[in-house]
Amino acid sequence: MKTWLVHIWSRLRTSFWFVPGGLVVLSIVLAYATIEFDRRDWSDALLEGFELSGVSADGVRSLLSTVATAILTLAGLTFSGTLVALTLASNQFGSRILRNFIRALPNQFTIGMLLGNFTFCLIVLRSVRSVDEGEFVPHLAAFSAFVATLVSLAAFIHFVHHIAVSLQSDRVVADIHDELDGALCRFFPDERPSDPEERQAGKEKDDWEEVEDERTVKSRRSGYLQAVDIDGLLETCEAEDLRCRVLLHPGQFVHEGEPLLAVDAAGDPTESQLSKLRGHMIVGRIRTSEQDFEFCLRQLVEVALRALSPGINDPFTAMNCIDYLGAALTKVAGRRLPRRLFVGEDREPRVLIRPTVFADLLDASFHQIRQTAGDRPDIAIRLLERLSDIHRAAMLDAHLEAVRHHAEAVREFALEKVSERDRESIEEAYRRFVDAR
Repeated sequence: MKTWLVHIWSRLRTSFWFVPGGLVVLSIVLAYATIEFDRRDWSDALLEGFELSGVSADGVRSLLSTVATAILTLAGLTFSGTLVALTLASNQFGSRILRNFIRALPNQFTIGMLLGNFTFCLIVLRSVRSVDEGEFVPHLAAFSAFVATLVSLAAFIHFVHHIAVSLQSDRVVADIHDELDGALCRFFPDERPSDPEERQAGKEKDDWEEVEDERTVKSRRSGYLQAVDIDGLLETCEAEDLRCRVLLHPGQFVHEGEPLLAVDAAGDPTESQLSKLRGHMIVGRIRTSEQDFEFCLRQLVEVALRALSPGINDPFTAMNCIDYLGAALTKVAGRRLPRRLFVGEDREPRVLIRPTVFADLLDASFHQIRQTAGDRPDIAIRLLERLSDIHRAAMLDAHLEAVRHHAEAVREFALEKVSERDRESIEEAYRRFVDAR
């Protein structure tokens, strides 16, 4: 259940309507509440000292009309600024980065504040009555609209600042790394890595999807495995006396009819039980970062590759991405693999998830960058520098072997393409890598 709640919350947070919609609803509630305060003559005590009781109905109408017009104009500017920012970000960094801009709280709060203020003014405006109509002047509501306008102006100024800052490439890369760092802290416990565990995971990885003496739970749709409800799987397996293996990592693509789970056939699982297990696998149309820590790695890789494309040609942003990729993998090199075996309350092993291997994370981080721009001396040297950091932090032989493989590939690929003078620089960077231990 917790996984589903997190999944739903993640979808709401990455939508552009949830926060603004909530603020509009809150504004409607506050509008009727302040009007009711005014009808009961409670506002005089609240506004004592502000000298607002003498304002006429025409004056309040004029104030609310002016505020509503100005706020609607600011809302239009905010929408325009957001669309321009999304266009620039998509062209510069790639469309998959747009989710980071869409879910940015300052953008959502500013739009929600402006639309909510506009709605508040409309509701209060229709309640104003002149003497001929049976006089009713909502002084508290009008004062609230005035205060909300000042807050809206402050939010708009902060929105402009946020847009200007968030489009800077260094900030984009740093924000992606912050999300990646949080994911690594969640999934990789802060413990010393285990060499036998790493080697066992490496052995199991190659033939993990082979199914023998097991019943499979197949996907009913094509898409990406977004999340696995481990607690739900564990509870169902314990209740039904079953054992299962999760065949895919969150983030992998699955075809309709492709196996998601392998269930031990010794438990003689029924179709009803298999269907229950399927309900704990969340498959969607896009990759998300809920349980897929590789997602943020690939975001950094995508930004680096776009920066190295001929149309953009921004090697400094690419090197910035490589620095943060190196920082993330340096942290992983000193930590234990994510937990794989989950045991029920009866102390019986119930759920086993697909192994994560350090070498695969290295491949996902550096392969495409090396293949795309490994012949550029500046990129090759920066790759070797970050690999030196990972080499220095690695504690296991399997990790050291994987890092050496990448360093040798970078060196060999670069030496084939560069001039003699650049070869000396690359060889020097490689010597520093070797000496890092």
